Amino acid sequence: MKLIRYIEGQSYLHKINPVIKAIGVMTVMIAVITSSSWLFIFFVFLVTTLMMLVADIDVSMVRGLLKWLIILSLVIILMNYLFYKPYGSDISRFFYMSREGFYRGLFISLRIITVVFLSSMFVFTTDPTDFISALMQNIGLSPRIGFSILVALRTIPMFELDIERIKAAHKVRRYKPEGNLWNRLKFRIISVGLPLFVLAVLRAERAAIAIVARGLSDNRKRTFLRTWRVGIMDWIFLTVSFILSIVGVLTDIFKIT
Repeated sequence: MKLIRYIEGQSYLHKINPVIKAIGVMTVMIAVITSSSWLFIFFVFLVTTLMMLVADIDVSMVRGLLKWLIILSLVIILMNYLFYKPYGSDISRFFYMSREGFYRGLFISLRIITVVFLSSMFVFTTDPTDFISALMQNIGLSPRIGFSILVALRTIPMFELDIERIKAAHKVRRYKPEGNLWNRLKFRIISVGLPLFVLAVLRAERAAIAIVARGLSDNRKRTFLRTWRVGIMDWIFLTVSFILSIVGVLTDIFKIT
């Protein structure tokens, strides 16, 4: 299992101020969620895909993500096709299999894929360390909170390695769940969940001691290795994001679908 994570690069998206990038992506994401225009959402999907290609994102990461999105989309389309009751219909039955339900499921799937692509574009091109640093510099996030979040983000990939080690240990010891579904579930919780919980507590304790020992727990003014300022390219990105969001609102006002 591969986690969606930051991919190093030197593209335009990688160099944008992370705070500005987050504001722009969230603005467009809200417009996509609230819009009822096929044309607008499909256009945002195309623009996002093009930007990810320009940013030289690893194709294998997108392929793995797209596989699960296609499965989810097929389920949504099928459920809407079978069970969605068309507007104005007085007939009550178990399966409707309506054209309106099919189009509704297709529209919901397109919206979900676009939102996931937008958030993935941000994750793929934004280093968590740079993002937290920019938050502390640009919006005054407390260093105590910032460094705590950074430590938490750093521990997430470690859980993947811990799970692999636990599974490998089970194979060596030939541990296999037996019995009914409830017994197998208890086996997973005890043999996998409990060790992960203990490791998380130990890491949290060590991180807290390290933060205090390095003087990172107070809110005094401090310097940073990389200074994040809002430049011309950042303003261009933010302006384009706002314009795109306004276009989404206009498509709803003038019923452009």
